[in-house]
Amino acid sequence: MDSLQLIVSLSLLALLLLHYLINLRKKLPYPPGPKGYPIIGNMTMMDQLTHHGLTRLAAKYGGLLHLKMGSLHVVAVSTPEMAREVLQVQDIIFSNCPTNIAITYLTYDRADMAFADYGPFWRQMRKIFVMKLFSRRRVESWASVREEVDSTVQSVMKQIGVPVKIGELVFSMTRKITYKAAFGSVSHEGQDEFVKIMQEFSKLFGAFNVADFIPWLGWVHASEFNRRLIRARGSLDGFIDTVIDDHLAKKRGNTEGKLDGDEADSDMIDELMAFYSEEDASAVKKYVDDSQSGLKITRDHIKALIMDIMFGGTETVASAIEWTMSELMKSPEDLKKVQQELSDKVGLTRFVHESDLENLTYLKCCIKETLRLHPPIPLLLHETAEDSVISGYRIPAKSRVMINVYAIGREPSAWEDPDTFKPSRFLNDDARDFKGSDFEYIPFGSGRRSCPGMQLGLYTLELCMANLLHSFNWVLPDGMKPSELNMEDLFGLTTPRAVQLIAVPSYRLNCPLKLTHRGLAHLAAKYGGLLHLKMGSLHVVVVSTPEMAREVLQVQDGIFSNRPANIAITYLTYDRADMAFADCGPFWRQMRKICVIKLFSRRREESWASVHREVDLMVQIVMKKTGLPVKIGELVFNLTRNITYRAAFGSVSHDGQDEFVKIMQEFSKLFGAFNIADFIPWLGWVHANEFNRRLARARESLDGFIDTIIDDHLAKKRASMEGKLDGDVADTDMVDKLIAFYSEEDVSSAKKYVDDSQSGFKITRDNIKALIMV
Repeated sequence: MDSLQLIVSLSLLALLLLHYLINLRKKLPYPPGPKGYPIIGNMTMMDQLTHHGLTRLAAKYGGLLHLKMGSLHVVAVSTPEMAREVLQVQDIIFSNCPTNIAITYLTYDRADMAFADYGPFWRQMRKIFVMKLFSRRRVESWASVREEVDSTVQSVMKQIGVPVKIGELVFSMTRKITYKAAFGSVSHEGQDEFVKIMQEFSKLFGAFNVADFIPWLGWVHASEFNRRLIRARGSLDGFIDTVIDDHLAKKRGNTEGKLDGDEADSDMIDELMAFYSEEDASAVKKYVDDSQSGLKITRDHIKALIMDIMFGGTETVASAIEWTMSELMKSPEDLKKVQQELSDKVGLTRFVHESDLENLTYLKCCIKETLRLHPPIPLLLHETAEDSVISGYRIPAKSRVMINVYAIGREPSAWEDPDTFKPSRFLNDDARDFKGSDFEYIPFGSGRRSCPGMQLGLYTLELCMANLLHSFNWVLPDGMKPSELNMEDLFGLTTPRAVQLIAVPSYRLNCPLKLTHRGLAHLAAKYGGLLHLKMGSLHVVVVSTPEMAREVLQVQDGIFSNRPANIAITYLTYDRADMAFADCGPFWRQMRKICVIKLFSRRREESWASVHREVDLMVQIVMKKTGLPVKIGELVFNLTRNITYRAAFGSVSHDGQDEFVKIMQEFSKLFGAFNIADFIPWLGWVHANEFNRRLARARESLDGFIDTIIDDHLAKKRASMEGKLDGDVADTDMVDKLIAFYSEEDVSSAKKYVDDSQSGFKITRDNIKALIMV
């Protein structure tokens, strides 16, 4: 009996103590902050919810301050000590991410990773992001990163001596990288449509909606705002549903053995499709909560996750590149040090490779210092899952916590000369790192909500910066001095420059960067109209004057009649089975005769009614755009594409054209792709497997496409010979003309016929394919 009374007494005492502690916590004050008004609180200070505004308030109220925005509690963290309390000591309580009405709707009820509450589903999704989508190994396997950086360098080469808008240049690059990584495509039409969707999402995410702060006023402007939300999500549904269906079809084709196994899992949607389920989102979350079941995700999850990737990987990286360039342009001494390091570690005869990055210590220091001064996302948003106490102050549940990374990176007690660009501060062995354990320096966040795409961002940032600074010298336009460069920023999802950085590039490398018409003209001005370069084991001779051109093209034309071919060209033209790359000889002369007399004669050209029709169609298109801006390049490219496609195949099928254009684009990339084996054959094993797989896939695509066309033309020819078709139908396109010389022999046999004067000229399927492509 005494024991029972003791247990009851202790239980009552514990309940009283718990009640006391709860009441005590409720009586604790909020962190210091400006006094608000009834109902609206501090909503008149909405314009202060920026990194600059909160930094000014922190100077007055301290590193932990409180604002009341309607019914919403907002807590701003502006010192390393308070950040450690939130991100490490009480990280579980602060692990959620705040959302608003627009974000909740546009992320399919937070079906993504960025805004999902901390729990089993979020942990599984983060694991996929870190292990599958953003691992360093996968980043290095994305040839698209290297291709787009190379493309950016090529774009700058065309603007030598001309002011370049750095922000636009690098934003275009990062957009293409993330788009191709997500969807496995670089279709400009698809990109343009998706960018419009992203722009509308971005506006809606940040749009002021009074219902987010005072719910009972949610009826104000609700109808129009909700219509915009519905339209935006409908646009995303239409776009990504098509992409998902295409990937499902590819997956089925791969399962049935219709596709090469290497084509599987080539982009982020492929990776996500491995977890795809037709269940609804609520059922999916039940699977995750049940430890006996594996993770499954729906279409809505894929859509929301892809938007996370696009928002997180495009503007943030582009902004970081532009700010790094800005800081170096403002600090010529540091720019000189970086370029000297590049000269020492890489040399002036080639581009920067991925393997060089680990040796570029000072460049990395410059990037780290830029991220300190200009963090990609200046305010990290968190939300309390329950009531909390920090430094004796009460933080209510569902409070919006804003960690001011900008202010922390410039905290005077943590950094010497905090507002000065000093990359050398990161040369010390004890220098702070951005991996999340040093709370004085958290540009990528820390703990559970740290940026999962950090490796991708750094890889792109380092590779792009290294190549831009190594390939070119940069100066400010119109004689502007470095001290005059405007370094103000704007507040948004990121902190872009208030004024775009404009700089003028000039050549820095000796070669092979300058192997362009402009670059070679510069070299000719120095070395003369006939100059020599040695590219590995390959001799390159450049002719730049009329006199030297006459010597090559007329006086010794027999010696100079062959056309060079690299490994890719040789393979993709079926061992030079075309006319453009075939060596000068009997076969080449016969092929040229066919092209000149049969395919491209003036008489045949005028007989192509398709030319007249396509020109008429183009005029009709322009008539519909009277008074509007017209992109002339796109207009005439579509015209010539339609003309040549129909001339070659006798068809204007848009489906066929789109497929063939993709094949041509891949051929074009491979023709011009850098392959070390073309210059130093004994190094041919470097990247050989992946490059050879691309070659094989490209040629197989052409085989499948043109074999079908040849079979159709052969069937038409047989039908015509049997009198089943009107004779006028025959020989209407280039394939028909080439079929007249068609033989089932292999290419080597076809060439023997040409060398044997007793036999007529014959060509094979491979000859036809190579001729059509070139």
